[in-house]
Amino acid sequence: MDFSFIDALPSRGWRERRVSLPVSEFYGIKSDMNGEKCLKRHYPSTINSEVVGYKTRDCVNKNFTSIGINGKHTEFFGQRLFQANGKFLVITEGEEDAMSAYQILSNDKYRTPCVSVTVGAGGTAEQIKANYKWVSSFETVVLCLDNDEGGQKAVEECARVLKPGQAKIMKLRLKDANKYLMQRQEKEFIEAFWRAERYSPAGIVGSSNTWEALVQRAKFEKVPLPAFAEKLEKMLNGGIALGEITTIAAASGIGKSSITYEFLYKWIFDTKYKVGIVSLESDVGELIENLMSLHLGRKLANIPDEQKLDFYNTEEAKKAHKELTTMSDGSDRFIIVDHQGEMNDVQEKMEYLVKVNGCKITILDPMTLALSGKGLDGTDSFMSWLVSYVKRELVAHVNVVHIRKASSGQKAGSAGGTIHEEDAKGSGSIFQNSMNNILLMRDKENADERIRNTTKAVMSKSRRTGNTGPAGFWFYNNETSRLEVGKDPSNADFHEDEEVFEQIGATEIKEEEF
Repeated sequence: MDFSFIDALPSRGWRERRVSLPVSEFYGIKSDMNGEKCLKRHYPSTINSEVVGYKTRDCVNKNFTSIGINGKHTEFFGQRLFQANGKFLVITEGEEDAMSAYQILSNDKYRTPCVSVTVGAGGTAEQIKANYKWVSSFETVVLCLDNDEGGQKAVEECARVLKPGQAKIMKLRLKDANKYLMQRQEKEFIEAFWRAERYSPAGIVGSSNTWEALVQRAKFEKVPLPAFAEKLEKMLNGGIALGEITTIAAASGIGKSSITYEFLYKWIFDTKYKVGIVSLESDVGELIENLMSLHLGRKLANIPDEQKLDFYNTEEAKKAHKELTTMSDGSDRFIIVDHQGEMNDVQEKMEYLVKVNGCKITILDPMTLALSGKGLDGTDSFMSWLVSYVKRELVAHVNVVHIRKASSGQKAGSAGGTIHEEDAKGSGSIFQNSMNNILLMRDKENADERIRNTTKAVMSKSRRTGNTGPAGFWFYNNETSRLEVGKDPSNADFHEDEEVFEQIGATEIKEEEF
């Protein structure tokens, strides 16, 4: 194609942009002029260092056209001027930016290669790929794309294309390199060039950039525990932190759900966070009945149904329900997922709890049912997702899991036998990926109700604090439906408090109390 009509044009600087004549000549720019006013600028497009076209800027109407060949498979603007294997290469988003950067960074001793993408920010990564051998030959490639959404998105794409450790990213205060030249901020641009940060893929952090992470860890927000779990809370240095998975494991019928309800009740009233619970064993009615029992201090399940319905028609019951479920502004205190779906559906609903409902505490009760039939691979996959989920969303999450039946000759966990993390049903990844593991044991068949209603809590793992061991004894008051600080059944002298015990759950509930 004949470019002679462009080749015959003069090389001129661009006064308004402060791009000099020598730099314009060096880059082979041709200009249409009206006296001192620049009408058009023609930028050469090259392949194998040969001019195959021109990209034209209409300086008056501010648009671009092309003649000949120009695209993401051509060379960068200015590429033919610089030999490979240099120390630095600067890539900009526009031709005038490349010349501006070159004009600012070059001096009598050094010339810094500065080039520009020819097809806009979105095509920069593709143009790097098309010229990879030349680009990758430089020790450091400094990405100096525009300080706007398109430019910064392209920076990430370009950095991933370049060799590991090759990319550095300039942080611009102004929009682009030419703005620094126009506003006579050359010194600031040079400083930004030398301060350009080495690109690190997500998740890779240099050791010198860890101070803020250290400070933030000390600011981890904790979710407090109920009064009966005071020892456990101290072992956790203030409670469960946002971004942690806590797994509670026990045999069937030990009272995992009752303990979970106590935690839930504490969190909906004594924290600023909304709680979401995925309930798999209890339907909505059972869950609310148990929470209402906690709120009223009466075990509603012990009331005959007819009397219960009469009570629900009272103002006291309606007021209690509103206090339990509704914030002062009319919004929900907590969210219930009455789950009946597949494992993937569980993940979707848990994501929904956080992103749509604004929950910062989530409970999966029990996790064992959610993963039933999924096998070890399914459990491992779910736990891998869960770790990412709680870290990404900074959620305090609680898993409730069942344990396997005791081996022949071994005392069962439901009879007060000792259980271990390895006894949990499913993959070992459940406990391995949890930050806090709590084991619960209770002799639910013991003739003595004080022993029968006392749960031993053991913390077998706390990744954050390292504290493990006995975490307290929790007594379930069958009358009030509440948990209280209990005694170690193995060495407690219950005779000292026979009369007190008679008042806290060993006797039958009198119907007239309701």
